[in-house]
Formats: sequence, structure tokens, C-alpha cells
Amino acid sequence: MINYKKIAYTTFIVTTVSSVALLMSGSVGAITNTSNTSNMSLSAVLAQKYNLSQSSVRSTIQQYNKTHHKNSLYEKRLMNAVKKGKITLAQEKNILTEHKQLIQSIKTAKTDTATQKKALIKADRSKAKAWAKTNNVPFGLLFEHHKKHQHN
Repeated sequence: MINYKKIAYTTFIVTTVSSVALLMSGSVGAITNTSNTSNMSLSAVLAQKYNLSQSSVRSTIQQYNKTHHKNSLYEKRLMNAVKKGKITLAQEKNILTEHKQLIQSIKTAKTDTATQKKALIKADRSKAKAWAKTNNVPFGLLFEHHKKHQHN
């Protein structure tokens, strides 16, 4: 004897599951597209959104991160000098201003010849020494120092 209740129940379940699957397929596609974007790197997303080269966007982000990290280390070094009493807050502010001017001078020297760069750096160094002496700050604090760790 055929059990019509079981057949009807099974048909109902299969139809319901199929309908839900069909409805969800559009949502799943949208979810998949969203997750693909979230798995993309920041440079890929920006490049795609603004129609730019991904390599140039990645390069810009890397340069920004490198510069930002470098500046924050230098500023942290100056703040430590303030905490240790080697310089005052006013001196720190003056050092940062002078440091920015030195960096700008060095950046403009990049277009000069090797001889011109050398002369400019020598002149900048002399000015920086005189500035440090006049402002009673350690000369070494005007420059970013990156000590290499020596392994024994």
C-alpha cells in the first residue's frame, strides 16, 4: 500500500528546501561578491574603485607607512629626551621645526649633482651645528638615527 502522507510530506520538504535555495542563491552571490572585496587588499580595492594602477596605489601606501613609522619613531625619541630632562618641550618643538627644514633641504638636493649634494649637505650640517649650539640642544637630536643592532 502506498503511503500518500509520506510522499506528500517528502514533496513538501523538497519543494520548500529548493525554494529557499533558489531565493538564497541571489543573496549568496551578493555575499560572495562582498566577501571577495573584503578579501582584497586595500590597494586592490582603491585601485579598482578609482580606476588606478594597483602597483602605484600599493607603492603609495607603502611609502606613507614607511614615512609615518619613521616620523613617529623620531618624535618618540624626542619625547623620551623630554621625559629624561635632556630637553624642554619648547626645545622639542624647535627641534622638530628645524628638523623639517633640514629634511626639506635634503629633498631639494636630490635633483642636484653629486658634488652639489655634498656641498649642500656639508653646509646644512654646519648650519645645524650652529643652530644646536645657539639653541642649547644636543646636535644629535636634529637627525634621525637608526642604530643597527649588532649580533655577537
